[in-house]
Amino acid sequence: MRYVFAECVLDTQLYSLYRAGTTVQLRPKAFHVLQYLLEHRDHVVNKDELCAHVWPGQFISDATLEGCITLARQAVGDSGRAQRLILEIEDLHWSDATSEEWLAAFGACLSTAPILVLGTYRPGYRPSWLNTSYATQLAGSAG
Repeated sequence: MRYVFAECVLDTQLYSLYRAGTTVQLRPKAFHVLQYLLEHRDHVVNKDELCAHVWPGQFISDATLEGCITLARQAVGDSGRAQRLILEIEDLHWSDATSEEWLAAFGACLSTAPILVLGTYRPGYRPSWLNTSYATQLAGSAG
């Protein structure tokens, strides 16, 4: 299967990632994380599901998962500053009403964009825009 997004092509048969026509080296687990998220972009993928498929039968730390996401981000041309395809918003649970409105409008603007938004927040908080058809949640749990 070939996934084409932005200037990238992920080829699961050739086990290759190309960006702007150039092969990008990607560690196997980071490749599998990116592949699994692309394959299951139509539904909520929680941390347990992702780990069960990428690291079957193993316990991994949050740092390991975050490291793979960072490698995937770098491979598709994103960084902490330039987040064109993978955007991370931390501590959403601290958002006030104005920020919530802005985030909902921002999410609506991104609804047709090929971008993965990663938001972190504490249990009990649920952003209103997660109830939309264009939002998918990757959930993790402490413990």
